Amino acid sequence: MRTIATALSLFSCVLALSACKPQGNTVAKQQHFICSALIEGFLKTQNLTEYQLWRVQPALQHVASQRLYVYEAQTSYHPRLMPSQKKLRFNCEQNSAQQFQIKLSPPAQTNGAVPEETLLSLQLPQPERMRQLTVYTLGSSEK
Repeated sequence: MRTIATALSLFSCVLALSACKPQGNTVAKQQHFICSALIEGFLKTQNLTEYQLWRVQPALQHVASQRLYVYEAQTSYHPRLMPSQKKLRFNCEQNSAQQFQIKLSPPAQTNGAVPEETLLSLQLPQPERMRQLTVYTLGSSEK
């Protein structure tokens, strides 16, 4: 009887602990959201929708002031419609809490002969101003 109670107790502890999922790094998730939205917006405006996110370095588990996003062209049945570059490399830099820059990195085979080119720069408002600009809030009962 005692072993059943111990096993049941152990099972309930495992069940309770499995329900506790780590939240992950919310700052890194916010960085990724902003960077990927800027890059994908740029690709759409340039009609480069055949490129899909292939790799992000460093991994999204950690906050980084600089992250490399590699987009790869999806293969097509029409070889003449393939883009000239198989992969596009974007460098996303967070210079401050509110400032982001997206730079197009040259292909790896240029060995640094071609400099990075800034494509987009975003300056977010201060957090206080963002709260004023936000139309909807969750769970707020104030009127």
